[in-house]
Amino acid sequence: MAEFVSETVLKRDVFSETRKGHLADDPQTPVIRRIVSAAPWWSRPLAWVLARREIAALEAVRGIEGTPQLLATDRDGLVRSLIRSEPYQMPEPNYPRDLDGYGRQPPQADWPGKARIALPGGDGLRVGAFARGTIEVARSEGLVLPVTAIADDGGVSTVQVVKDGVVDTREVKTGLTDAGLIEVTDGLAEGELVVSKAGTFLRSGDKVKPQVVAGAGATGVKG
Repeated sequence: MAEFVSETVLKRDVFSETRKGHLADDPQTPVIRRIVSAAPWWSRPLAWVLARREIAALEAVRGIEGTPQLLATDRDGLVRSLIRSEPYQMPEPNYPRDLDGYGRQPPQADWPGKARIALPGGDGLRVGAFARGTIEVARSEGLVLPVTAIADDGGVSTVQVVKDGVVDTREVKTGLTDAGLIEVTDGLAEGELVVSKAGTFLRSGDKVKPQVVAGAGATGVKG
């Protein structure tokens, strides 16, 4: 095989380094080079297991149009053809930052973003170690309901409030969401009875016998 000429690093993780480039004797045809030997020593055995599975899969589809083709393997990894349509960087979800299509803020855990983390000193850290953290982007105190209690009515958030055994659909304004709960910033008072699952067969004016269930902020009732 001709020498691989690297153009771009597409991905680097604990199992390999993936580069896009071309072969020296064919600069017009892009190819992919997966360098398994670039994996850290402690993950290299598993990295080669995964690489052999990929090689076996490529061998299985050899000659099939529209599939990547295995071009070569060596002690460092493999080279395969590039399928023009395959994405190497997933686009960010096109979320409006205030609506998620249901008239509510999307869960903030779904918002894409980047952060720089500083670890002064770094004692005890080592290259390739894993860590987990939480980034707090906003904080608020107020009434919260299960997200299931909020319905969307033409882009307007509503809840079903029960007063004196009668259902009343009411417009509310919502705020932050977290762990299946959503903040209600306006339109609801603490202690009011709210149907915990919106979109049931209940309508304004229906008479019900509420069954109170445990909840936070306003009290939830089964519809």
